[in-house]
Amino acid sequence: MARVRGLLASGAAATLACLALSSSADALTLGDTTVPSGSTAEFCTGGATSVIQTETDTSYDYVVPAGGGAITSWSFNTTAATVGTPYELMVVRPNGGAYTVVGTDSELVPATPSLIQTFALSAPISVQAGDLLGMVISNTSAVDCYWFGGSLTTPDTLIPVDGTPTVGASLTTAGPPAPERVLNLSVNLVQSEDVSLTQQMLPNSIAVGGASAFLLSVTSAGPSSLPVTVTDTVPAGLTIDAVNAGTGSCSVSGQVVSCVVAGAPANVAVIVSATSAGSYANTATASTQVTDPNPTNNRASATLDVTAAAAPAAAQFHLASLAKLPLAEAKFVIKALGCKVGKITHRTSKAIRKGDVISTSPRPHTAVTAGEKIAIVVSSGKPKKKRHVSL
Repeated sequence: MARVRGLLASGAAATLACLALSSSADALTLGDTTVPSGSTAEFCTGGATSVIQTETDTSYDYVVPAGGGAITSWSFNTTAATVGTPYELMVVRPNGGAYTVVGTDSELVPATPSLIQTFALSAPISVQAGDLLGMVISNTSAVDCYWFGGSLTTPDTLIPVDGTPTVGASLTTAGPPAPERVLNLSVNLVQSEDVSLTQQMLPNSIAVGGASAFLLSVTSAGPSSLPVTVTDTVPAGLTIDAVNAGTGSCSVSGQVVSCVVAGAPANVAVIVSATSAGSYANTATASTQVTDPNPTNNRASATLDVTAAAAPAAAQFHLASLAKLPLAEAKFVIKALGCKVGKITHRTSKAIRKGDVISTSPRPHTAVTAGEKIAIVVSSGKPKKKRHVSL
Protein backbone atom coordinates (compact mmCIF):
# COMPACT_ATOMS: atom_id res chain seq x y z
CA MET A 1 0.00 0.00 0.00
CA ALA A 2 1.33 3.46 -0.85
CA ARG A 3 2.58 5.73 1.88
CA VAL A 4 0.40 8.64 2.96
CA ARG A 5 2.29 11.16 0.82
CA GLY A 6 0.99 9.25 -2.20
CA LEU A 7 -2.46 8.70 -0.72
CA LEU A 8 -3.11 12.39 -0.09
CA ALA A 9 -1.00 14.20 -2.65
CA SER A 10 -3.85 14.65 -5.13
CA GLY A 11 -5.72 17.26 -3.02
CA ALA A 12 -5.49 21.03 -3.57
CA ALA A 13 -5.96 22.38 -0.04
CA ALA A 14 -3.07 24.12 1.71
CA THR A 15 -3.29 22.12 4.94
CA LEU A 16 -3.62 18.58 6.17
CA ALA A 17 -5.74 18.10 9.30
CA CYS A 18 -5.99 14.73 11.02
CA LEU A 19 -8.98 14.20 13.30
CA ALA A 20 -9.67 11.22 15.48
CA LEU A 21 -12.83 9.59 16.81
CA SER A 22 -13.16 6.69 19.23
CA SER A 23 -15.30 5.34 22.01
CA SER A 24 -15.70 7.40 25.16
CA ALA A 25 -13.73 6.64 28.31
CA ASP A 26 -13.24 8.18 31.73
CA ALA A 27 -9.54 8.84 31.15
CA LEU A 28 -7.55 12.02 31.62
CA THR A 29 -5.17 11.08 28.80
CA LEU A 30 -6.76 10.83 25.36
CA GLY A 31 -5.03 9.43 22.29
CA ASP A 32 -1.77 7.49 22.15
CA THR A 33 1.82 8.20 21.15
CA THR A 34 3.03 4.60 21.52
CA VAL A 35 3.78 2.77 18.28
CA PRO A 36 1.22 -0.07 17.93
CA SER A 37 2.76 -3.53 17.62
CA GLY A 38 4.09 -4.22 14.12
CA SER A 39 2.93 -0.87 12.69
CA THR A 40 5.07 1.77 10.98
CA ALA A 41 5.14 5.55 11.14
CA GLU A 42 3.61 7.30 8.13
CA PHE A 43 4.07 10.86 6.85
CA CYS A 44 1.34 13.45 6.56
CA THR A 45 2.36 15.88 3.84
CA GLY A 46 0.61 18.93 2.47
CA GLY A 47 -1.02 19.74 -0.81
CA ALA A 48 -3.97 17.56 0.23
CA THR A 49 -7.38 17.61 1.80
CA SER A 50 -7.77 17.12 5.57
CA VAL A 51 -8.62 13.73 7.08
CA ILE A 52 -10.73 12.50 10.00
CA GLN A 53 -10.22 9.24 11.86
CA THR A 54 -12.97 6.89 12.97
CA GLU A 55 -12.04 4.17 15.42
CA THR A 56 -13.80 1.31 17.18
CA ASP A 57 -10.79 -0.19 18.95
CA THR A 58 -11.24 0.64 22.65
CA SER A 59 -7.45 0.61 23.11
CA TYR A 60 -7.44 4.15 21.68
CA ASP A 61 -9.60 6.99 22.96
CA TYR A 62 -9.63 10.17 20.87
CA VAL A 63 -13.10 11.44 21.76
CA VAL A 64 -13.73 13.70 24.77
CA PRO A 65 -15.66 11.72 27.44
CA ALA A 66 -18.74 12.73 29.42
CA GLY A 67 -18.32 15.98 31.28
CA GLY A 68 -15.82 17.52 28.89
CA GLY A 69 -13.13 19.61 30.56
CA ALA A 70 -10.03 21.51 29.46
CA ILE A 71 -7.08 20.34 27.38
CA THR A 72 -3.94 21.69 29.05
CA SER A 73 -1.17 20.02 27.01
CA TRP A 74 -0.62 17.69 24.07
CA SER A 75 2.09 15.33 22.81
CA PHE A 76 3.29 13.42 19.75
CA ASN A 77 5.96 10.85 18.96
CA THR A 78 8.84 12.52 17.07
CA THR A 79 10.04 9.38 15.28
CA ALA A 80 11.37 10.55 11.87
CA ALA A 81 10.05 14.10 12.42
CA THR A 82 11.94 16.89 10.66
CA VAL A 83 13.35 19.59 12.97
CA GLY A 84 11.67 22.97 12.57
CA THR A 85 8.51 21.74 10.84
CA PRO A 86 5.14 22.84 12.23
CA TYR A 87 2.94 20.43 14.12
CA GLU A 88 -0.52 21.57 15.18
CA LEU A 89 -3.16 20.26 17.55
CA MET A 90 -6.78 20.70 16.51
CA VAL A 91 -10.06 19.93 18.31
CA VAL A 92 -13.33 19.71 16.41
CA ARG A 93 -17.00 19.25 17.29
CA PRO A 94 -19.37 17.15 15.14
CA ASN A 95 -22.08 19.36 13.73
CA GLY A 96 -24.71 17.79 11.49
CA GLY A 97 -22.32 15.87 9.26
CA ALA A 98 -19.66 18.58 9.38
CA TYR A 99 -17.00 19.34 12.02
CA THR A 100 -16.60 22.75 13.66
CA VAL A 101 -13.07 23.65 14.79
CA VAL A 102 -13.18 24.62 18.49
CA GLY A 103 -9.45 24.98 19.24
CA THR A 104 -5.96 24.78 17.76
CA ASP A 105 -2.35 25.11 18.90
CA SER A 106 0.61 25.29 16.50
CA GLU A 107 4.17 24.35 17.50
CA LEU A 108 7.48 23.62 15.75
CA VAL A 109 9.46 20.40 16.11
CA PRO A 110 12.39 21.55 18.32
CA ALA A 111 16.05 21.17 17.43
CA THR A 112 16.52 18.40 19.99
CA PRO A 113 13.07 16.87 20.41
CA SER A 114 12.17 14.29 23.02
CA LEU A 115 10.91 10.97 21.73
CA ILE A 116 7.50 11.98 23.11
CA GLN A 117 7.39 15.75 22.66
CA THR A 118 4.91 17.56 24.92
CA PHE A 119 3.64 21.13 24.55
CA ALA A 120 1.88 22.97 27.38
CA LEU A 121 -0.95 25.25 26.29
CA SER A 122 -0.75 28.86 27.48
CA ALA A 123 -4.57 28.99 27.20
CA PRO A 124 -6.33 25.65 27.83
CA ILE A 125 -8.89 24.57 25.22
CA SER A 126 -12.35 24.06 26.74
CA VAL A 127 -14.02 20.96 25.32
CA GLN A 128 -17.28 19.11 25.75
CA ALA A 129 -18.31 15.47 25.51
CA GLY A 130 -18.06 14.17 21.95
CA ASP A 131 -15.42 16.62 20.73
CA LEU A 132 -12.72 15.00 18.59
CA LEU A 133 -8.95 15.35 18.67
CA GLY A 134 -6.92 16.03 15.55
CA MET A 135 -3.92 17.76 14.08
CA VAL A 136 -2.99 20.00 11.18
CA ILE A 137 0.09 19.71 8.95
CA SER A 138 1.08 22.53 6.59
CA ASN A 139 1.92 21.77 2.96
CA THR A 140 5.65 21.99 3.66
CA SER A 141 5.61 19.67 6.68
CA ALA A 142 7.04 16.19 6.91
CA VAL A 143 6.20 14.60 10.25
CA ASP A 144 4.76 11.24 11.19
CA CYS A 145 1.09 11.91 11.79
CA TYR A 146 -0.18 8.34 12.19
CA TRP A 147 0.71 4.66 12.53
CA PHE A 148 -0.17 2.16 9.80
CA GLY A 149 -0.71 -1.63 9.71
CA GLY A 150 0.57 -4.15 12.26
CA SER A 151 -1.87 -4.75 15.09
CA LEU A 152 -4.18 -2.01 13.82
CA THR A 153 -7.44 -3.18 12.27
CA THR A 154 -9.58 -1.99 9.39
CA PRO A 155 -11.99 -0.03 11.68
CA ASP A 156 -9.05 2.23 12.59
CA THR A 157 -9.68 4.47 9.59
CA LEU A 158 -8.74 7.91 8.26
CA ILE A 159 -11.40 9.70 6.20
CA PRO A 160 -10.55 12.84 4.17
CA VAL A 161 -12.30 16.10 5.12
CA ASP A 162 -11.95 19.54 3.62
CA GLY A 163 -11.88 23.11 4.96
CA THR A 164 -9.61 25.68 6.57
CA PRO A 165 -8.69 24.53 10.12
CA THR A 166 -9.20 27.83 11.96
CA VAL A 167 -11.34 28.22 15.08
CA GLY A 168 -14.99 28.41 14.09
CA ALA A 169 -14.42 26.97 10.62
CA SER A 170 -16.48 24.04 9.34
CA LEU A 171 -14.77 20.96 7.86
CA THR A 172 -16.64 18.51 5.64
CA THR A 173 -16.00 14.95 4.43
CA ALA A 174 -14.12 15.00 1.11
CA GLY A 175 -12.95 11.53 0.10
CA PRO A 176 -12.72 7.76 0.65
CA PRO A 177 -11.29 6.27 3.87
CA ALA A 178 -7.76 4.95 4.42
CA PRO A 179 -7.95 1.90 6.76
CA GLU A 180 -5.65 0.55 9.48
CA ARG A 181 -4.43 3.91 10.73
CA VAL A 182 -4.36 5.62 14.14
CA LEU A 183 -3.16 9.13 14.98
CA ASN A 184 0.22 9.85 16.56
CA LEU A 185 -1.28 12.22 19.13
CA SER A 186 -2.32 12.43 22.78
CA VAL A 187 -3.67 15.19 25.03
CA ASN A 188 -3.93 15.82 28.74
CA LEU A 189 -7.59 16.43 29.62
CA VAL A 190 -8.27 18.05 32.98
CA GLN A 191 -11.72 17.26 34.30
CA SER A 192 -12.58 19.59 37.15
CA GLU A 193 -15.72 21.52 37.99
CA ASP A 194 -16.24 24.55 40.19
CA VAL A 195 -19.80 24.07 41.42
CA SER A 196 -21.47 26.48 43.82
CA LEU A 197 -24.68 26.33 45.85
CA THR A 198 -27.06 28.99 47.14
CA GLN A 199 -30.19 28.61 49.26
CA GLN A 200 -33.31 30.63 49.95
CA MET A 201 -36.45 29.85 51.96
CA LEU A 202 -39.89 30.69 50.61
CA PRO A 203 -40.96 32.04 53.10
CA ASN A 204 -38.27 32.17 55.82
CA SER A 205 -40.75 32.63 58.69
CA ILE A 206 -43.84 30.48 59.36
CA ALA A 207 -46.04 29.33 62.23
CA VAL A 208 -46.26 25.79 63.55
CA GLY A 209 -48.18 23.74 60.99
CA GLY A 210 -47.12 26.03 58.15
CA ALA A 211 -44.95 25.11 55.17
CA SER A 212 -41.83 26.52 53.56
CA ALA A 213 -39.82 25.67 50.44
CA PHE A 214 -36.06 25.35 50.69
CA LEU A 215 -34.89 26.32 47.20
CA LEU A 216 -31.34 25.12 46.47
CA SER A 217 -29.73 26.54 43.32
CA VAL A 218 -26.65 24.90 41.75
CA THR A 219 -24.38 26.74 39.31
CA SER A 220 -21.09 25.74 37.70
CA ALA A 221 -18.05 27.64 36.46
CA GLY A 222 -16.76 24.50 34.67
CA PRO A 223 -14.72 23.59 32.81
CA SER A 224 -16.41 20.17 33.06
CA SER A 225 -20.16 19.67 33.15
CA LEU A 226 -20.94 16.47 35.06
CA PRO A 227 -23.86 15.37 37.25
CA VAL A 228 -23.98 17.16 40.61
CA THR A 229 -25.18 15.63 43.89
CA VAL A 230 -27.08 17.95 46.23
CA THR A 231 -27.44 16.77 49.84
CA ASP A 232 -29.65 18.48 52.40
CA THR A 233 -29.91 17.23 55.98
CA VAL A 234 -33.16 18.82 57.13
CA PRO A 235 -33.15 19.75 60.84
CA ALA A 236 -35.18 17.64 63.27
CA GLY A 237 -38.49 19.35 64.06
CA LEU A 238 -39.23 19.87 60.37
CA THR A 239 -41.14 17.32 58.29
CA ILE A 240 -40.12 16.70 54.68
CA ASP A 241 -43.37 16.87 52.68
CA ALA A 242 -42.11 16.84 49.08
CA VAL A 243 -38.92 17.07 47.02
CA ASN A 244 -38.44 18.15 43.40
CA ALA A 245 -35.29 18.36 41.27
CA GLY A 246 -36.69 19.16 37.83
CA THR A 247 -35.21 16.55 35.50
CA GLY A 248 -33.02 15.12 38.28
CA SER A 249 -33.78 12.31 40.71
CA CYS A 250 -34.08 12.45 44.50
CA SER A 251 -34.22 10.09 47.45
CA VAL A 252 -35.16 10.71 51.07
CA SER A 253 -33.74 8.74 53.99
CA GLY A 254 -34.91 10.00 57.36
CA GLN A 255 -34.07 13.71 57.41
CA VAL A 256 -31.53 13.45 54.57
CA VAL A 257 -32.49 14.50 51.04
CA SER A 258 -30.12 13.49 48.23
CA CYS A 259 -30.69 14.63 44.64
CA VAL A 260 -28.62 14.05 41.51
CA VAL A 261 -29.07 16.66 38.78
CA ALA A 262 -27.75 16.18 35.26
CA GLY A 263 -25.66 19.34 35.40
CA ALA A 264 -25.67 22.98 36.46
CA PRO A 265 -27.52 25.28 36.49
CA ALA A 266 -30.25 23.37 38.33
CA ASN A 267 -32.67 23.82 41.22
CA VAL A 268 -33.81 21.51 43.98
CA ALA A 269 -36.93 22.35 46.02
CA VAL A 270 -37.47 20.75 49.42
CA ILE A 271 -40.91 21.43 50.92
CA VAL A 272 -41.06 21.19 54.72
CA SER A 273 -43.65 21.77 57.42
CA ALA A 274 -42.99 22.71 61.02
CA THR A 275 -44.06 20.53 63.93
CA SER A 276 -42.59 22.69 66.68
CA ALA A 277 -41.50 26.28 67.21
CA GLY A 278 -37.88 27.28 67.00
CA SER A 279 -35.09 28.52 64.77
CA TYR A 280 -33.93 25.92 62.26
CA ALA A 281 -30.59 26.31 60.48
CA ASN A 282 -30.59 24.28 57.29
CA THR A 283 -27.28 23.52 55.52
CA ALA A 284 -27.00 21.85 52.13
CA THR A 285 -23.97 20.81 50.09
CA ALA A 286 -23.20 20.18 46.41
CA SER A 287 -20.54 17.82 45.10
CA THR A 288 -19.33 16.72 41.67
CA GLN A 289 -17.61 13.56 40.38
CA VAL A 290 -14.32 15.36 39.72
CA THR A 291 -12.02 17.71 41.61
CA ASP A 292 -13.61 21.00 42.64
CA PRO A 293 -10.97 23.77 42.65
CA ASN A 294 -13.05 25.94 45.00
CA PRO A 295 -14.95 23.78 47.51
CA THR A 296 -15.65 26.74 49.82
CA ASN A 297 -18.73 27.71 47.78
CA ASN A 298 -20.24 24.21 47.84
CA ARG A 299 -22.22 24.80 51.05
CA ALA A 300 -25.22 27.05 51.62
CA SER A 301 -27.10 27.75 54.84
CA ALA A 302 -30.32 29.54 55.70
CA THR A 303 -32.48 29.77 58.81
CA LEU A 304 -36.21 29.13 59.08
CA ASP A 305 -37.99 30.79 62.01
CA VAL A 306 -41.09 29.00 63.30
CA THR A 307 -43.42 30.76 65.73
CA ALA A 308 -45.50 28.97 68.37
CA ALA A 309 -48.75 30.58 67.23
CA ALA A 310 -50.99 28.15 65.36
CA ALA A 311 -51.41 28.92 61.72
CA PRO A 312 -54.85 30.43 60.91
CA ALA A 313 -57.29 28.53 58.76
CA ALA A 314 -56.50 30.85 55.87
CA ALA A 315 -52.79 31.26 56.45
CA GLN A 316 -51.08 34.27 54.93
CA PHE A 317 -47.46 34.59 53.91
CA HIS A 318 -45.37 36.86 51.75
CA LEU A 319 -44.79 35.53 48.26
CA ALA A 320 -41.11 35.25 47.39
CA SER A 321 -39.67 35.90 43.95
CA LEU A 322 -39.99 32.99 41.53
CA ALA A 323 -38.27 34.85 38.68
CA LYS A 324 -35.83 32.82 36.56
CA LEU A 325 -37.18 29.48 37.81
CA PRO A 326 -38.30 26.98 35.15
CA LEU A 327 -42.11 27.03 34.88
CA ALA A 328 -42.49 23.44 36.14
CA GLU A 329 -40.49 24.20 39.28
CA ALA A 330 -42.41 27.45 39.93
CA LYS A 331 -45.69 25.50 39.70
CA PHE A 332 -44.32 22.90 42.12
CA VAL A 333 -43.42 25.56 44.72
CA ILE A 334 -46.74 27.41 44.37
CA LYS A 335 -48.78 24.24 44.88
CA ALA A 336 -46.57 22.96 47.70
CA LEU A 337 -47.14 26.21 49.62
CA GLY A 338 -50.91 25.78 49.43
CA CYS A 339 -51.66 28.20 46.58
CA LYS A 340 -53.02 27.55 43.11
CA VAL A 341 -51.46 28.17 39.72
CA GLY A 342 -53.41 30.92 37.98
CA LYS A 343 -53.31 32.19 34.42
CA ILE A 344 -50.08 31.55 32.52
CA THR A 345 -49.08 34.05 29.84
CA HIS A 346 -45.99 34.30 27.66
CA ARG A 347 -43.86 37.31 26.80
CA THR A 348 -40.53 37.83 25.05
CA SER A 349 -37.54 38.68 27.23
CA LYS A 350 -33.91 39.50 26.50
CA ALA A 351 -32.83 38.65 30.08
CA ILE A 352 -34.89 35.56 30.99
CA ARG A 353 -34.29 32.34 29.06
CA LYS A 354 -37.17 30.65 27.27
CA GLY A 355 -39.45 28.64 29.59
CA ASP A 356 -38.39 30.44 32.80
CA VAL A 357 -40.57 32.72 34.94
CA ILE A 358 -40.42 36.48 34.28
CA SER A 359 -42.87 37.60 37.00
CA THR A 360 -45.88 36.64 39.08
CA SER A 361 -49.11 38.30 40.13
CA PRO A 362 -49.38 39.01 43.01
CA ARG A 363 -45.86 40.40 42.93
CA PRO A 364 -43.03 39.15 45.19
CA HIS A 365 -43.19 40.23 48.84
CA THR A 366 -46.98 40.65 48.60
CA ALA A 367 -49.10 38.97 51.30
CA VAL A 368 -51.03 36.04 49.81
CA THR A 369 -53.54 33.66 51.33
CA ALA A 370 -53.44 29.87 51.13
CA GLY A 371 -55.58 28.78 48.20
CA GLU A 372 -55.06 32.03 46.30
CA LYS A 373 -54.27 31.84 42.58
CA ILE A 374 -50.83 33.01 41.45
CA ALA A 375 -50.64 34.16 37.82
CA ILE A 376 -47.34 33.57 36.01
CA VAL A 377 -45.66 35.35 33.12
CA VAL A 378 -43.25 33.02 31.27
CA SER A 379 -40.48 33.95 28.85
CA SER A 380 -41.05 32.91 25.22
CA GLY A 381 -37.43 33.72 24.41
CA LYS A 382 -35.67 36.71 22.95
CA PRO A 383 -37.68 38.97 20.63
CA LYS A 384 -37.08 38.45 16.95
CA LYS A 385 -34.76 40.93 15.28
CA LYS A 386 -36.49 43.45 13.07
CA ARG A 387 -35.49 43.45 9.46
CA HIS A 388 -34.63 46.77 7.89
CA VAL A 389 -35.48 47.14 4.24
CA SER A 390 -33.58 49.71 2.21
CA LEU A 391 -35.48 51.43 -0.56
